[in-house]
Amino acid sequence: MKLKKSQLGLTAFGWFLALCVGGFAVVTVMKLAPIYMDNYAIQNVFDSLDERPGIAKSSPRQVRDYISKGFTTNMIRDVNVKDVVVKKESGFLSASLKYEKREHLVKNIDLVLTFENSWKIKAE
Repeated sequence: MKLKKSQLGLTAFGWFLALCVGGFAVVTVMKLAPIYMDNYAIQNVFDSLDERPGIAKSSPRQVRDYISKGFTTNMIRDVNVKDVVVKKESGFLSASLKYEKREHLVKNIDLVLTFENSWKIKAE
C-alpha cells in the first residue's frame, strides 16, 4: 500500500518532456497566429467590397484599387496586390487570391500554409 502512494506524479524526465512538448506547441502557435490573422484580414477586405456603393458597375481596375486600399489600411505587407486576379466575365465581377506562406520552424523544418480567398458579385 505504501509503495503505490509513493509513485504518484511525474518524474523529472516526465516534467521535462511535458515542458518540451508544451513549449513546442506555444512556439508553433506564436508563429502561425499572425499568418492566420493576416488571411482573416484579407478575407475581410474582400467581404467589405459588397458594402461599396456601385461596386457592381465598377471596373476591374477600380476593384483592385479598393483592395489595395484595404490591404494598406490593414497593414498587409506579405501579399502583393498584383497577385489578386480581378475579372469581369459572364455577367460577374470577381476577385481571387491564391498564395502560399512559408514559416521557418526549427532547423530545416518549415511550415507551408496555402490560402485561397475569393469574392464574386453580379455585374450590372
